[in-house]
Amino acid sequence: MTDASEAWAAARTHFRTLVNAELSPGIREDINRAAKTRNSSEKSLRSPTDREPFLRYGVASKIVTKEALHNLVAEEVVTWSEEQEESYLSMILGSPGLRCILLTVLCIGELEMLIQFEEYFLKQRQSKSDHDLPFDMDLAKKVFHENGPRFFKAQFIFTAVTLTAGTYRVGYQASRLLPYLEQTELGKGAHGIVHKVKIERGHFIFQQPRSRNMDPVFLARKDFRPNFDSFESFKAESRILKNFVNSSNCPSSIMTSICSIEYTSPENEFPFSSIFFPEARSNIDKYIKNHENAPKTDLHCLQNIKRMLDVCRGLVWLAENLVYEPIRDEFQNATYYHCDLKPDNILVCDDGGGDPDSIIFKISDFGEARYIQPKIHINKEVKARPSTNIIKAGAKAVFWLRRSKIQSSKPP
Repeated sequence: MTDASEAWAAARTHFRTLVNAELSPGIREDINRAAKTRNSSEKSLRSPTDREPFLRYGVASKIVTKEALHNLVAEEVVTWSEEQEESYLSMILGSPGLRCILLTVLCIGELEMLIQFEEYFLKQRQSKSDHDLPFDMDLAKKVFHENGPRFFKAQFIFTAVTLTAGTYRVGYQASRLLPYLEQTELGKGAHGIVHKVKIERGHFIFQQPRSRNMDPVFLARKDFRPNFDSFESFKAESRILKNFVNSSNCPSSIMTSICSIEYTSPENEFPFSSIFFPEARSNIDKYIKNHENAPKTDLHCLQNIKRMLDVCRGLVWLAENLVYEPIRDEFQNATYYHCDLKPDNILVCDDGGGDPDSIIFKISDFGEARYIQPKIHINKEVKARPSTNIIKAGAKAVFWLRRSKIQSSKPP
């Protein structure tokens, strides 16, 4: 037994060292503490972030290999026959596999936990696998008995969230680690804060073609405060983006979304909610205040006019394009008005051509959008007439051109 214990200690040191070398410096956000200020007048949405590392997707397969398990576990710690070893390694290393579950045990557990792992997953051939992580406390105790709480706490390093394009209102418990390597605040709104976030490689799944990001990817993340009004705004915006704005015929002048999540905790009545968007350069307000962006030629002025006309066409599309959506417990056609058009909500984005001077303006932020039933020009649920959006857009275009003319006439 002493030899087995020594071999187990050596194996644990080996796997711990490999895991520590591969950990990503993730960001941990204390949402429980932040939730206590949700009804206060404090400006901050979330508490200061702490670093909490996680093992990125795919690394476990590099660490838990057939050779490592054979040399460090099968030959030194346990007494598996050749037939057992072949069968057990197939279950551990196959798909969906047990790599992350075993790696959790190898890093934090006692030898007793390895025996419990063998009994539950390998001998009894239970249906649970890495795809079922993270385990709840009841299952962790069922498998590892008194060691269950240790496993429950340690498993989250290996189960960081993966964001999937095209999915909306996906729920996660507050104990799950988020795949953010860094984040920078971009601005504040009525219901929350917008951050630029860097997503670790392997933790974002593109929609077309369906694949994981091979390199870190930057997205804009719009966070909603954990209160009733903000959560209602999040639900409304998620619904509009999913069912309406993200449709195949949406014009290029409207900012489409990527996905949304809800981050919940038993201590909080409302979740922290986030919607993810492609990264933008800035918004119109910041853009026109930068003297370097002032058009230098008539061609540049015409390009700006075209961009603002595209914004107007986007507003017309919102007002005239019908969507099939549940309203008042029944399905009927409906269309939407933005109701919160302002310079902060018109974003400046790359148009995808690769030219740094090639940009497009996009309408964003549908948290205040309201539906209008067809053929009804004034709806009591909307505080503005249907024409208001277009009038606002026209006013912004005039302001843009006036400012452009003034700035371009300034001496260098």
